[in-house]
Amino acid sequence: HTIHYNLETTYAGLYEECAKVVERLNLAPYMLEGERRLNPDPVAMARQASLAALMQMLYLKRLESSLTSLRISLERQYNFQERFLQLLGQGKLLDSANYRRIFVWASADDSGEDEPDVEQFIAALPQVDAKSYELEAIERAVQADMRAIGGVLQKMQRQFGDNVGVKDAKLHELKMRLTGELKGKKVVVFTYFKDTARYLYHELGGRDARGKRKP
Repeated sequence: HTIHYNLETTYAGLYEECAKVVERLNLAPYMLEGERRLNPDPVAMARQASLAALMQMLYLKRLESSLTSLRISLERQYNFQERFLQLLGQGKLLDSANYRRIFVWASADDSGEDEPDVEQFIAALPQVDAKSYELEAIERAVQADMRAIGGVLQKMQRQFGDNVGVKDAKLHELKMRLTGELKGKKVVVFTYFKDTARYLYHELGGRDARGKRKP
């Protein structure tokens, strides 16, 4: 079955804004080579730009998957950049260009007890010589990302609160099919992200971590 839905309705008018925020992220901690004062390496710059583009693509995929999925990723990114900025203020510049490690961390879709810990991730990153980089430019870029991400997270909270399912048009369409033409049939729902699967499980009647079901 093909289910048609309007993403702008699903996100209560926030879809386009979320997409623009993701597309305009600087992701400066992952693109330090471009801020090197002397002789930046073009190959390293291109590699870091590719990593940032992959992260943005991942976030856009999460946006299409579910609001819950995107919110988890944006909250994690905000917390990381906030801590990165705090350390930068102490004169410590972290090398976040370990491509495999950063992408695995950023793409993890566990929440709650299994969520990757930002402090553990940061502790594993090596420091680089801060004097070799344009620190003010890095700081401005990080602050801009934090304002953008923080702004959209606040709007998500105001519009949806902690009960996203009430306004989720895509979820409502799925429920209508399951209680209508598909009622009594075996149905398999595929999703790429575990947090979206977990969200659907609870919204469709599965028990939460406390053993309770949604009314």
